[in-house]
Amino acid sequence: MTYLHKPDMLAGATNLSSPKTRKQAVQFQRHNLSRFPNFIDNRVKQLHHNRRLDDKLEAKAHIYAVYEKDSGDIVYVGQTCDGVGVKKRFEQHLDSGYHPDWSTSTHGIKTLWSSVMTQFETTTSEQYYIDANGGIGSLENEINALTASTFDKYVNGDGNPRWGKKWRPKN
Repeated sequence: MTYLHKPDMLAGATNLSSPKTRKQAVQFQRHNLSRFPNFIDNRVKQLHHNRRLDDKLEAKAHIYAVYEKDSGDIVYVGQTCDGVGVKKRFEQHLDSGYHPDWSTSTHGIKTLWSSVMTQFETTTSEQYYIDANGGIGSLENEINALTASTFDKYVNGDGNPRWGKKWRPKN
């Protein structure tokens, strides 16, 4: 799941301390964005991932993988919007401090899929690639992009156009 590039940027406006883990960063981001909706205006491109799953707005999005250069093994799967882009998103990961063992000499980033899609399609696509690369237990992702129960709540019988009607998250 995507989180704020600098999660402590709102810390001065709240009583919360700066998050230490990605999971805390996600919780911190959701808490603060619900309290400061006007803040979203300048962060829409970075916060593409936090759109509602029932939002029918289509936007260009990218599903990407961070991989180890030596082995080629995928270690992380994520999504970003066209306004941020895959290269900038990798820079954000490197700057975040959440992946201290990642560097440009040891890790790379590649686009797995790009398309104009709704948030539901983007999130199901990210989860498809998380599952296809071994799932949370095999990747450095701490949380799934989409659970099976959430998928069931929002799917309208069409599934994701890319993965077909029978696909659903493994978790």
